[in-house]
Amino acid sequence: MKKKRVIIIVTLILVLSCIAVGVFACTERRKKQEKTLEKILIAIEYRRQNGTFPRTSGHYADEAFYVGYDAIRENEMYVSLAAYNEWNREHGVEAEELTLADIEEYLSSEHNEDGSLRIQSGYENIRAYVEWYYQIGGDEVIEEYWSELGDILGNYREEHPKTIYGGVKTLGIEQLQELIRKKEDPSYEINMEVMRDQQ
Repeated sequence: MKKKRVIIIVTLILVLSCIAVGVFACTERRKKQEKTLEKILIAIEYRRQNGTFPRTSGHYADEAFYVGYDAIRENEMYVSLAAYNEWNREHGVEAEELTLADIEEYLSSEHNEDGSLRIQSGYENIRAYVEWYYQIGGDEVIEEYWSELGDILGNYREEHPKTIYGGVKTLGIEQLQELIRKKEDPSYEINMEVMRDQQ
């Protein structure tokens, strides 16, 4: 009788141990799957975000990880932000103007001071830009904006031959500012010195 009781107790201990090991293994596997899923979701967020920022030749728009400000093509980013800010004004969207300084600050670090990823918390103005780019068709708005600046540059070249060479995307920020001023106010006279100095 005593032997039977010992066998039952040992069997119960073994069964409970097997159950505990199984539960532990399942829990650990689930944690690993959740971590993997979280990494995948973060990579997707980075890929989306990076697709909205014009990149230098050493970096690609579909990179799925944090890339700093040095990978940004500043003149193109400047125009992208000008198009975004203009679109917001024209469509009555109350949003703070987004500037190159905002992008530079945002991309100065991958993490916030509390250790959280910037891509996941804070910087709502950057997230609003990324959402605009994909949901509103910001890429098309930006291309149209470039096209309008190209037309202005073409007209400027007709009036002032041999003063500036290259396409609109080769211009520096100060030159682009002149074209943007002309776009916003057709009566504005483009500063020839700025257009010459940037060659």
